[in-house]
Amino acid sequence: MKRRELGGTLPELLTTVVIAACFLGLVGSAMTGLNAIWQSVMTYNPSLAEHRRMLDNVAEHVRNAQGCRNTASAYNSQAVVAATSTSVTYIADKDSCSTIRYYLSGTDLMRQVGTATPTRVASDITSMTLSYLKSNSYNSPWSSTTIATTPGSTELNLLSGVKLHLVSNVNGQSITSDVTIRLRNSPQKKSLDGL
Repeated sequence: MKRRELGGTLPELLTTVVIAACFLGLVGSAMTGLNAIWQSVMTYNPSLAEHRRMLDNVAEHVRNAQGCRNTASAYNSQAVVAATSTSVTYIADKDSCSTIRYYLSGTDLMRQVGTATPTRVASDITSMTLSYLKSNSYNSPWSSTTIATTPGSTELNLLSGVKLHLVSNVNGQSITSDVTIRLRNSPQKKSLDGL
């Protein structure tokens, strides 16, 4: 009986090395591709979270607009006092009728309380469009204002919703958001059931 030695021949060894090198090359290039995807996701997710926080904050502020209760004010019973496609001004306090304005200034979304110096809420805004919805009473169906992006003076006290379309560029990523904001205190409720 012939005794077989452990090991292999030189051609077998070279074949194994070539196959292992090809396999490691494929694994290495896959890892490089996965790393690039991972880096993209890791920069996009915080950008998206930052954008979403800003948007939620703006929506919450506008949602809480209050109808002015000061009969001496020109804004009596209105929650929104001025509205255009890039700006909304609403009542922040129903007794003093103080206002807050959100508006687009260049590529910055600004917030101005009364006549104070405006503060920047967000930067790198590519575009922002506000449109408005009205209803005859608090619980009645909504419809667009006569001119969707600029309600008439007689429609301001009937506003029930604000649609915000926002496109921003955060860390090189374009983020688009569409939000419909229900005004909690407009149109003014006539009774406890909202009708």
